[in-house]
Amino acid sequence: MQSILKQGIKERTNKNTTLALILDKLLAMSSFFIIWIITAYVRWRFYLSFIDT
Repeated sequence: MQSILKQGIKERTNKNTTLALILDKLLAMSSFFIIWIITAYVRWRFYLSFIDT
């Protein structure tokens, strides 16, 4: 009986750990792309500031 409970706890822990890792990877990727887009926008505005219209 205890081994079944331990196995259930292990499975839940593995699922929680997997979910946490997936969410961490998604957060890291989205943060990278947000910073990349903001940097590109700032550079674009900076370059446009030198163009006389």
